[in-house]
Amino acid sequence: MAEVLITLGIIGIVAAMTLPMLMAGYQRAVLKPQIKKFYSELSNAYNTVNYENGVPFQCYQVKPEQDSLIKEMIKKDECSLFWNNVFDKLKILQTCKGADCFPEYKTDSQVITEGGGKGNSGCPNLYSLIFNPGTKMYTLADGSVLYNISAIEFAFDVNGVKGPNKWGYDLFYARNLFYNEQILVTDAVCGGMWEKGGMRLKDYLLDRKTLEKNAGYWW
Repeated sequence: MAEVLITLGIIGIVAAMTLPMLMAGYQRAVLKPQIKKFYSELSNAYNTVNYENGVPFQCYQVKPEQDSLIKEMIKKDECSLFWNNVFDKLKILQTCKGADCFPEYKTDSQVITEGGGKGNSGCPNLYSLIFNPGTKMYTLADGSVLYNISAIEFAFDVNGVKGPNKWGYDLFYARNLFYNEQILVTDAVCGGMWEKGGMRLKDYLLDRKTLEKNAGYWW
């Protein structure tokens, strides 16, 4: 009887350890197609508006390798015009402003305390950067949302207010990066943030099975 109880106890411990990992893997697998779809649609909108403009709108961070002739790494002069054009391509259905608009997301400190991580610990508080009293939520036709579009940094949730509403699962930090004459949607510089079991945006796009913790700050 004692041996049976010990065996059952071991099975219970193993199950308790593996079940959260299995659930996280399942959630990532379900959300990955939505992530790729959203990324593709946003990238297409970027490419279209910049093509129609003749040159890329100045609303980006310059990747260092291309900075030999550019003194200022960050260009924000045309961000308002850029985003207005992007919104026209994305067909925004609804705009809402304020904390009452969006679901409850975890702060940087909560993410770290609960076993998650950030790509660059030297970056500012990403939650406070994106989610504040002035935050605007832009809802697209498929239910996905963009948050706090004001310059080159923003966040998006590929299924909007639906769960799990977790960093590195359906919610991602992003930054416009200028590289090879294009504006790319990336998590460059700050490297994003992920809750336990989650991954960076680039991990999903490259079909990685697990988080690449040592990925560089640049895309």
